[in-house]
Amino acid sequence: MSLLKNFPEIHEFFVQSRFYDYQLAGLYELIDSRYTDSEINKAAKTLIKLELIKYQMQDAQVVKKQSSNKISNRGNSELKPNEVIRFLEIHEICNYIDWPVSRMKTILNRNKITKNMNDRFSNDELKIVMPYFLKAYDLKIRRNKLEKKLTAPIFRKTKEKNNTSSGVYGYLENFKGSMKLIYIRQKT
Repeated sequence: MSLLKNFPEIHEFFVQSRFYDYQLAGLYELIDSRYTDSEINKAAKTLIKLELIKYQMQDAQVVKKQSSNKISNRGNSELKPNEVIRFLEIHEICNYIDWPVSRMKTILNRNKITKNMNDRFSNDELKIVMPYFLKAYDLKIRRNKLEKKLTAPIFRKTKEKNNTSSGVYGYLENFKGSMKLIYIRQKT
């Protein structure tokens, strides 16, 4: 029994070279709605996990090949937000910059652009609305950095003192009594 023949929607999903987390979550929801039997649902999710492992292995091979090349492309490893937004549909852009759809509709109405939420922008339309998206993306990045700072642990690790001093000073340092000890050095 081949899992690919039983779950063609999973095979069709993983044919694409790139996908986003929300698209993968949508695939999980589709599997949950189509296959209500627990064994079939589990088999479908196992196939998804196998495909994800396959993607990770392919990425590792690509990274290994790139690192073995003498020419390095360090600055080009991550796409800039304007390059990503260019290829997304309008509702995907809303998810990418954490905007509600209503805000997107008001921006489009303000700029006299009529589009369906499943459409993509043309180059002329992108020139008009791209500054809004870049500002929203920068705000999202700043908000994430601030959240990381706020959720970071407040207390830092302190180095423990080395209690190996010997003699009278070591005794005084380790003394845990309720009264203070005064050590007076005698002249000899």
